[in-house]
Amino acid sequence: MKILLRVTLLFFLSSCSFNTLNNKSSLPEGVSGGILYSSVILSSEAYVIKRPGNNLYAIGLPYVTEDKILNINGRDILVKAKDYGESRIVISNQSYVMPSQQDLSRAYDESRLVQNIISQRSKQLNFDLNFISPIDSLITSAYGKKRFINGELRSPHLAIDLRGKEGTPIYAPKNGKVVLAANHFYSGNILILDHGGGLFSSYSHMQKHNVIEGDDIAKGEVIGFVGSTGRVTGPHLHWTIYLNKNRINPEQFIDLPLLN
Repeated sequence: MKILLRVTLLFFLSSCSFNTLNNKSSLPEGVSGGILYSSVILSSEAYVIKRPGNNLYAIGLPYVTEDKILNINGRDILVKAKDYGESRIVISNQSYVMPSQQDLSRAYDESRLVQNIISQRSKQLNFDLNFISPIDSLITSAYGKKRFINGELRSPHLAIDLRGKEGTPIYAPKNGKVVLAANHFYSGNILILDHGGGLFSSYSHMQKHNVIEGDDIAKGEVIGFVGSTGRVTGPHLHWTIYLNKNRINPEQFIDLPLLN
């Protein structure tokens, strides 16, 4: 497992909010879209990593475009912005560029559904953050990029895109339960796995699912196939990881080359 962020020893409580950044010297810190680790008990939302001798407790950090202070019940944590670069794509299907009011309403409802799902917290299935890649491939678009569609700035790319031909098998990177298997406006055929402890992963633009909601999935099991459904420029897998409701950088967990 590739960990790009420092291990920081902290004491956490719950109740998170953002404050305007003032004096940021000597504050404990993490990186936008990263994970903050502690060797002491964190809030009830911490993901537990069991190790011989002592455990670690992990909190997913939000994506920020400028340095921010995350306040956890009076304890200030500096979340540092990072320049992840930019991505420019061209979408020819105008229904995805300028959606109708009906499609916008559908997309809004689907977004709320996903947010409700990843806000849940089930019992941890295991006690590590060891993932395998869902596809043994290349990263074609990295996490955190500013995204321009047909020249217009849109929401940032808070996932990674993995290259894959239509029909390429997608493997579960970690044990989990299928909590969503549906077709969404932007994401196309989408699947969400609940790994427990506030950790989720989602898979978009699939050709088809190989599992159904409620299935218990073992690491390495085929959960679906690469496709080009939804708003895409071609076949690929759009892979998202959520921790504590934040979309964090999947590149922390796998070691795949980035397509230049």
